[in-house]
Amino acid sequence: MLLMGSCPRCEECVGRPQECREPGSARPTPEGLAIDLFATARNAGYPLEVLTDPAQPMNRYAILLVG
Repeated sequence: MLLMGSCPRCEECVGRPQECREPGSARPTPEGLAIDLFATARNAGYPLEVLTDPAQPMNRYAILLVG
């Protein structure tokens, strides 16, 4: 499961992959894998736009990759 934002495994990330405390369970972001989230969401029929006001409702998505 790939979520937006930073890896949620640790409460505070060290910020450097080579010093990761949980290297076996750390998860990259979709952007870190060069997945275009806007194009992927739109191609799947989901609404996704850049918000210009913090009061605008936000759509949140995650990606589940099955191999």
